[in-house]
Amino acid sequence: MKRQALALTCTLALLVACMSGLTALAQEESPLEIRLTYSDNPTLPFSTEWLAIKEAEKLSNTKLTFEVIPNTDWTEKIRAMLNSGTAPDALLYVNASSTYAEFGLNGALVPINNYLEQWPNYFKLVEDWGLQEDIQQSYLIDGNLYYASELHDFSFFDGGPIMRTDLLEEYGLEVPKTFDDLYEVAKVFKEHYPDSYPIVNLVDERVTYRMTMPSFGISLGLNASNGTHVTSYDYETKATFPAAITEQYRDYLRYLSKCYAEELYDPEFTNASDVWATKLSTGKAMITWAYYDQIGGLVANSTIEGIAFNMFPPLEGPAGAYHQPKSRTGNGIAIPTSTLNRRGEDDLKKIMSALDKIFFSPEGSELWCLGVEGVTFTRDDGKVIFNDEILASPDGPYKAMQLLYGCGTAPLQLVWENAREMFKYDEYYGEVNKIVADMGGIQPVPPAPRLTPDESEEVNFIKAPLVDLFNQWTNEFIRGTKNVETDWDAYVAEMEATDIQLIVDIYNEGLAR
Repeated sequence: MKRQALALTCTLALLVACMSGLTALAQEESPLEIRLTYSDNPTLPFSTEWLAIKEAEKLSNTKLTFEVIPNTDWTEKIRAMLNSGTAPDALLYVNASSTYAEFGLNGALVPINNYLEQWPNYFKLVEDWGLQEDIQQSYLIDGNLYYASELHDFSFFDGGPIMRTDLLEEYGLEVPKTFDDLYEVAKVFKEHYPDSYPIVNLVDERVTYRMTMPSFGISLGLNASNGTHVTSYDYETKATFPAAITEQYRDYLRYLSKCYAEELYDPEFTNASDVWATKLSTGKAMITWAYYDQIGGLVANSTIEGIAFNMFPPLEGPAGAYHQPKSRTGNGIAIPTSTLNRRGEDDLKKIMSALDKIFFSPEGSELWCLGVEGVTFTRDDGKVIFNDEILASPDGPYKAMQLLYGCGTAPLQLVWENAREMFKYDEYYGEVNKIVADMGGIQPVPPAPRLTPDESEEVNFIKAPLVDLFNQWTNEFIRGTKNVETDWDAYVAEMEATDIQLIVDIYNEGLAR
């Protein structure tokens, strides 16, 4: 009997040891390898050494590899990858554009609504923040959702008109409230600094366009809010209209061409971020549209005594005072069907679950915003206090977090909780956000039309020559080589002959579905 008991004890001990060994092996399971795309911005170059990436790997037991693509080549590269079946396991920075619709409907993307169990954190946030209707806009005509978008508890004012406040004070000028006010301020700056061009673009025209056009009732160009480049959305009629050939756009061109003709607008429309910063820091320019976190770097890199910049609410134009339209659901994650074909459904589910944890879990979303507690920040009675390196950075906490740790980068941070974001900014930023919210200064991004594959293909086919015409004529109108008064009819005729109205009709049919 004792021998039997001893044998049983030994067997149990062996079983426990084996189970412990199996547990240890499970704990040491090889990381899941995931390849992702990354849209690289020259103002924020990608780094494999970012703390946020390394911690995200630990959080999810993954090995993340990024295919870095310049943002200027982004759409073309993604299209080529999806067409050829060579896309990585997951695409970051996808949005509800016509390209997204085209590839969703032709079977190149996996419907994530067929894998709800793999996205628990994502759909919980959607419910908690009341974003169900917003997400519904991203479902395509076939009833499927093909990407997990970034989520915002509410829109916030991250960039706008920035100008030299020390000069406003020196010359006794009021902070401009309208575009006409800004024109007068720019003339005073030019008078005192005749070698300057007071107004300068960050990166290129598209940043200025997207932050200023809404006050003229339009949104056009590369960053047009509805993705067509040449049409806009009417928030009153809830319809698309051919904005590129309207009087609203003509008024906008009159304003910029006047500024250009009087040498108030920098003739170099394209400025790399360092060139842009140098112009502002050295007094070659004084007014721009950019992001609040960039102000610290402008001041830190200047040798001008007493130089000061600040960001102000949107300027009022003929249509009101509006910043660029913002969505509470923006760019996000799509999974190519080639991932399912290459790795199988079991791996596909693991990839989705890992991405949900990395980007949308409470731990993951805090990581991409604030970094790691005890490393990048500490808490004191609920308040976040950043480390000395971040606080001492001349770029300010927000930009420092991006550059040093990869936190707050647009392709990687997919959960934006306003109260948490405000820890990165000063008191004024919170105040100006409240002002903009109270004035209704941020319109929602227009709803995406539900297009068929044939319609998406037709829009892309029509859009290409229209974009070329729009860019060519716009450049010439602003520079004065074409006259916005005498040459306007010829421009409109060319745009109409190139079927701009057809895009309008297709989009409005899609919006009505």
